[in-house]
Amino acid sequence: MLQSVKKFIKSHWPDLRLLRQHADWSQLEGFYRRRESLTVEQGCILFRVRVVIPTALRTKLLHQGHQGIQRMKSLARKYMYWPCMGHDIKEMVRLCGPCAAAAKRPLKATLHSWPPATKPWKLIHIDFAGPHLGRHFLLVVDAYS
Repeated sequence: MLQSVKKFIKSHWPDLRLLRQHADWSQLEGFYRRRESLTVEQGCILFRVRVVIPTALRTKLLHQGHQGIQRMKSLARKYMYWPCMGHDIKEMVRLCGPCAAAAKRPLKATLHSWPPATKPWKLIHIDFAGPHLGRHFLLVVDAYS
């Protein structure tokens, strides 16, 4: 199917009526809609600056680590493209047992308490505040007091 897409990019896309009769029309349709943004560079099909990923490699590239839907979509949209990518990632995560288990138990941040101050000015907390009335303030709080 990607060989057909590559051929159409290099020569020209056929008329839509003819293309709908193509055996792979359901898969070609997403590429047809984006045809103005598709190029071929060194044998690879690109959608703008993102690489078009063949069907067989899609789950292997994204699914390591069971990162969840949002993280996978975010990574995918930076570097790769295929039609219906968001939907495919959502389905892949939905059907994956480890992904579902990881989603039900999100990572919890461990609380960290500062050691108690033993004397004045041993432990201080500093931050900026503002702008307030056109000024910024440096706040210093002594933890002992």
